[in-house]
Amino acid sequence: QLTKTGYTDLAGHCLAMRTTINGKPVTLVVMDAFGKYTAFADANRLRTWMETGKSVPVPQIAKTYRKAKDQQRSQPSVEEADD
Repeated sequence: QLTKTGYTDLAGHCLAMRTTINGKPVTLVVMDAFGKYTAFADANRLRTWMETGKSVPVPQIAKTYRKAKDQQRSQPSVEEADD
């Protein structure tokens, strides 16, 4: 029904989507996706889970990206180091 993509340094690649799942209106927001088109794959995995209750495996590259981002977030930023 409605889809909007975007990117910021802080939020990464994002997708906001308004759709219908099982006859009900749903809004999905995916933030900090691994790549420009990965948010659509993430939205499809969410849709499958919402429709069937079954999870779909997350690709290993996405898990690696998440781990790297988590480590990056645990490091003090330049602004914090200057305080």
